[in-house]
Amino acid sequence: MKRISVFTVLMLAATLLVAVIAPLGLSASGPCGDLPSTVTMSYVPNKVTAYLTTTITGDGILDGTYDGWCVDLDRQAVFEQSHNAKVVCSYDAAAEDYVAYPDNFDLVNWILNRDFRDESGSHGAYTWKDVQVAIWRLLVDSGYSGSDPTGWDADRVNDIIALAQANGEGFIPGTGDLCAVILVPMNARQEITSQVSIIALRLPGRGGEGCTPGFWKNNWKKWQGVEPGNAWTNPYDGGDRFSDVFGRIITVRSGGRSTISDPTLFQALNSTGGGIDALARHGVAALLNAASPDIDYAFSVGDVIARVQAAIDSGDYETTKDILAAQNEAGCPIDQQG
Repeated sequence: MKRISVFTVLMLAATLLVAVIAPLGLSASGPCGDLPSTVTMSYVPNKVTAYLTTTITGDGILDGTYDGWCVDLDRQAVFEQSHNAKVVCSYDAAAEDYVAYPDNFDLVNWILNRDFRDESGSHGAYTWKDVQVAIWRLLVDSGYSGSDPTGWDADRVNDIIALAQANGEGFIPGTGDLCAVILVPMNARQEITSQVSIIALRLPGRGGEGCTPGFWKNNWKKWQGVEPGNAWTNPYDGGDRFSDVFGRIITVRSGGRSTISDPTLFQALNSTGGGIDALARHGVAALLNAASPDIDYAFSVGDVIARVQAAIDSGDYETTKDILAAQNEAGCPIDQQG
């Protein structure tokens, strides 16, 4: 189960970064952002949406209640009691001190962002129990087959892991994504006193601006550069092939029963219906939003392309479409009058 991957390279880079800036008294938490070194935490069994419910108090940055996931099969959890916990980003090299397969944290982070819970799969609806066992198998015990939590399904767990391996290799959370943070309860002698767990921290999002597919469709001449107007300047042209930009060949509906194979960006933007068509519309709008210097969009061009590629490869169009749609509908700062 252990892999030598780009994740290993990232962890080594994080180690070097910490070594460089530690003498300056600064903190480095990699993709997780700036994290405190310790927090006060408590947890209780959740068993509804996750394995644990974790509450952090007194820190400020991390204060709040989170779904928690166990990454420790050796220790019992001491519930309903405050713990002083060490905080470690899952992308930090120190993660190897607490799980058997730290190189798989990219896959676990992908799973947390993908959020399989209650989604239908080929073996029924995924549950939080399936997610927990997938996390154990990826991080702690690749052959885990225990009865806790009661009701998990081996086929669904295998499906989750297979999808993560196919789509989550090298995954790094970006702005607005979830990032796994390891919590290690410790006493004054630096001994672990309770079960090690993770929470999914929502990274601060940039953005707050985005223009809809309808906006870009109705103002196509300006974003193509046919008409003047710097606000619409983008490095993309409506005649560019969707496949050339996103690296995937798709077929979209153009109205009624008509379809277009390998559409241009403008044809994808004009597609009708749901599924792949809705993903194509919002994917192109997200691309143009990310590329525009006048829009403070939540995702970069690279983020948008990677998300659309993963959605097409997995066949799950709706999740990514909903994420992009929420950002595309955040509010357009561009005056349509130019």
